[in-house]
Amino acid sequence: MRLGTENLTMSELGYEAAKRKITIEDIAAIPENDEWEYHGFKRDGKSMVCSTFIAAMWKEAGLFAPFKINAHEFAP
Repeated sequence: MRLGTENLTMSELGYEAAKRKITIEDIAAIPENDEWEYHGFKRDGKSMVCSTFIAAMWKEAGLFAPFKINAHEFAP
């Protein structure tokens, strides 16, 4: 998702990163986006840990209005 690709193996991810002259570490440092949904893994849908889930609930409830936030950037 971070590179705008889907279903890459680790080898393919490494190759794509090299083509773009970025490291795997740089890719991992890109925050998850609230809008990203995954398909084809063990579970389909959004990827959330507990703190992200709570921040997403607060966001949907309007707690952060009028600010635009990305719930995935909230972590314990």
